[in-house]
Amino acid sequence: MDGPSPTTPSSHAFVNPTNTNTMSSDASNCSNRDMAWEWGECRDAMKKQCVWCKICGHKMSGGITRLKQHLTHTGGQVKGCPKVTVDIQKRVMASIKEKEKIKLEKKRNMQILSSHSAYLSNDDEEDQDDVQEARIKNNVSKKKKFVGASNTRGPMDGVLKTDHGKTKQTTFDRNNPIKEMLKMEAWDKFATWAYSVGLPFNAVRDEGFQDMINAIGEYGRGMPAPSYHNIRVTLMKKHLEETKKFVDSFRPHWEEYRCSIMSDFWTDGKGRCLINFLVNCPIGTIFLKSIDASEHVKNAQLIVEMINEVIEDVGEANILQFITDNGSNFKAAGKILEEKHPKMFWTPCAAHCVNLMIQDIGEKIPKIKSTLVDARAIVVFIYNHGRILNMMRKLTKNKELHRSCVTRFATQFYTIQSVHENRHHIQVLFVSEEWRKSDFAKKAPRKRVERIVSKTEFWDNVHLACQVLAPLVDVVRLVDTEEKPSMGYIYDVVDRAKEQIKKNVTDERLITKLWGMIQTRWSDQLHHPLHAAGYYLNPAIFHGENSKEIKKNRNIVTGLYVAIDRLVPDDDENDKVRQDLNLYIDSVGQFGSAAAIRGRKKVAPYIWWRTYGIDTPLLQTFAISILSQTCSASPCERNWSTFDNLHSKKRNCLLQQKLNDLVFIQYNTRLQRRYKSLKANKSLDPILLRDVEENDDWVTPTEVELQEFVDGTDGLLWSVAREAMGGNEEVGPSTRSKRERYIDDDDDITVEVNDLEEQLDGLIDVDSEDDFIAYD
Repeated sequence: MDGPSPTTPSSHAFVNPTNTNTMSSDASNCSNRDMAWEWGECRDAMKKQCVWCKICGHKMSGGITRLKQHLTHTGGQVKGCPKVTVDIQKRVMASIKEKEKIKLEKKRNMQILSSHSAYLSNDDEEDQDDVQEARIKNNVSKKKKFVGASNTRGPMDGVLKTDHGKTKQTTFDRNNPIKEMLKMEAWDKFATWAYSVGLPFNAVRDEGFQDMINAIGEYGRGMPAPSYHNIRVTLMKKHLEETKKFVDSFRPHWEEYRCSIMSDFWTDGKGRCLINFLVNCPIGTIFLKSIDASEHVKNAQLIVEMINEVIEDVGEANILQFITDNGSNFKAAGKILEEKHPKMFWTPCAAHCVNLMIQDIGEKIPKIKSTLVDARAIVVFIYNHGRILNMMRKLTKNKELHRSCVTRFATQFYTIQSVHENRHHIQVLFVSEEWRKSDFAKKAPRKRVERIVSKTEFWDNVHLACQVLAPLVDVVRLVDTEEKPSMGYIYDVVDRAKEQIKKNVTDERLITKLWGMIQTRWSDQLHHPLHAAGYYLNPAIFHGENSKEIKKNRNIVTGLYVAIDRLVPDDDENDKVRQDLNLYIDSVGQFGSAAAIRGRKKVAPYIWWRTYGIDTPLLQTFAISILSQTCSASPCERNWSTFDNLHSKKRNCLLQQKLNDLVFIQYNTRLQRRYKSLKANKSLDPILLRDVEENDDWVTPTEVELQEFVDGTDGLLWSVAREAMGGNEEVGPSTRSKRERYIDDDDDITVEVNDLEEQLDGLIDVDSEDDFIAYD
């Protein structure tokens, strides 16, 4: 037996009352220290390490720790209590875990404090010994710097690197007040630096920002900052080489699938024009170069000379098409290129064409035009008054009315769609008690917005605008996506968009007008041999419900034959391709296998041909080269901000080559991230932007609206106030923004609208033509 039974008199029962009180006091103190004393007691004041279990009477040595092991049947150094209940075991076990947590947290706090204080102390010592260290700089310093656990690095750290994507901050670190203090101190230092150098706020949303923080944390304390030379020369050279390797990794794919050269021009605040050149294939898009074309942008022949340099770099045999917008200069350059390079097509950007369709509808349909004016007035008013914006966000549960997109026209659609979805919240806002009691409700601009919101006609027209524009915006999204090549779909999706608009709109006269606008743009720009060939060779569409119509459609078949004649100039090979088309049409051989039939709608068209076109190798090569291409130059537009950042006043002293290198690195770094996201099957919306652009027309008031928003009783003009504050420069982007892109590209195209219908539609009341956003 480890001890006497509960009824056995204690050998120290004769102790005096003072000792007895002392023992009781000790037991009481023990009881106050740990909840486990509820089931244990000290019976011998001379042996405080001896504890008796109140449940079974078992005596043990080792204090409260041993009692806990006894009650929970853990530890292996004392037998478990035979009478303990499950509830008691759970309570004691929870107490043990809590004690361990507190102990561990204390230990971590001591390590953090020791490391922090030792580091600061070492800094003071180094400051005092600067002179002495300068004299003995070739000797090993005798001072020892504290090295905590986070500073320790060994030879295996290069191999066993932390995967920060899979690790999370522990609960200890999140709730640790000392860690929180150090984090806030670090954030404060970073914010001070960011504000002093003018770092854009959205820079912290860049994916590489957290990677940088993780790398600094991996180094530990005392990490020296990179020098000016490191950033400007050494590291830049390293990143330039890495970026070139990334670009070169695509060259074998250009040979396998052929590729598309995409081009677009960008103008800075000083009127200098830069032309961007990108290369796209099914694997991804890369940025090739940027050329200063300020003196050449209006000269088609000089543009061709610059493009020929790109063709030589990529390889003429690897290029299928050259995609640009439909500007007259690029159109003329495209015709010259097709003459000089007979196996290459010039193709207008499909996204550009569809955006022009949306522009025509927004400008030439009075109901939609007036609705855009009124909707914008609501959004601008709300987003330029903080109290009203807060009231709105409370009603919408922080959902934004305004949605920034890569083009002006998509921004218009998504914003009015959001206005339509939040119709009830907007109406409640402008009839609420808080609104009526505010000063905002008593002034003229506020009355106009209130009047718009109260009109049923406005909300009916918002719904109409959404019904008309939604199918076309879906087309833009499809042709802009990089998840799969869109060449085989553009014909089909435009036809489907027209049919969907017809279903959405009940006014036959309006349908006729809308179809006429769409068809005018389509016939002039998108009716292209490559688009027709892609439509014909897409097995999901060709063997679908409209198969008979496609086979009999003269325009589509003619476009296909034009593409064959241009891309397969050898007579024998040309004849063979035309003969092999019959096997594809009749689903003979592998084309008709069960797997091929199942795969028509499951895989991308170029993958289908690569898998099942083995019976017709020449036709297979021809089909893959077409179906592997994009039909949009939108990746050029998504990165104008790259040039806006780098072509700033602070960088004008850089050599042109170094500037080009910076653009090359930054542009391709962003494209590389998109490439990795697509490989990881992460869906990327090609239209919506994550950040609200501060210079967006739908949140930035005009000069007139600004004047209306301030109290005009003192005669002070907003422009005068802005000049007094040093803001003489024009408000707005310094670059050719996404909204200025579609203004002068198609002077030779006219949208035919019946004169009588224009006169009738002109009778529709529009509040103010001056308030409408000028598209040019």
